[in-house]
Amino acid sequence: MVVVRNVAIGTFSGSINVDAVIDTGSTLCIVPPFIAGLLDFNSGNRLQSGPLGVIGGGTVQMDVHRLEWVRVGGARAFDVKMGVAKTFAGPGARQILVGLTFISQFRTTFDFGEARVVFSR
Repeated sequence: MVVVRNVAIGTFSGSINVDAVIDTGSTLCIVPPFIAGLLDFNSGNRLQSGPLGVIGGGTVQMDVHRLEWVRVGGARAFDVKMGVAKTFAGPGARQILVGLTFISQFRTTFDFGEARVVFSR
């Protein structure tokens, strides 16, 4: 597991900084409900809602939204789909999961010896 500090996630009206876990096995980026509230995600602006498959063959109920941009270090991706999952983190958590909706926009290299991840185009 790779944890990245100070990841910026934003909308056209503002941004927040959070810590993130990089997960190459996750199709979506995931935010807990607390952060979804800060981003003003609600039923009126979601793209879809319903059970989505997870590793192990199970499902998790998620709302899916679109975030204008996500910045991890110097890498910025636009138009990133984000799932909201209650099971991801506890109440008030300020950590997100960065999945393939961000990672796939870059050539990604993990340097575990130096404890860093490099996103390049």
